[in-house]
Amino acid sequence: MGTAAPLPDVIGTAQRVRESNGHLIDRIDHPVDRINASGETAVVVGEMHADMTAGGARKTLVNRSVAIWAHDRDRWLLPAYQPTVLSKGDIR
Repeated sequence: MGTAAPLPDVIGTAQRVRESNGHLIDRIDHPVDRINASGETAVVVGEMHADMTAGGARKTLVNRSVAIWAHDRDRWLLPAYQPTVLSKGDIR
């Protein structure tokens, strides 16, 4: 299915959100399994992997993720994001 505007920059947006919260990101990968788009809404299903520092502590994120994007005028908004932590056996 198509959408009225180019799909959002998932990695760039995630990085800007975390940096604005005072987190320092060393690495971020967002492998995408599928994107379902309809009209002005896109659902992005995949994973989020990152190495970062938050609150002075080093952290590694390995999550399945679902992001809901909504196109509004000239920008994409991220009204919902659901990460689910993967166990070591689930990591591909």
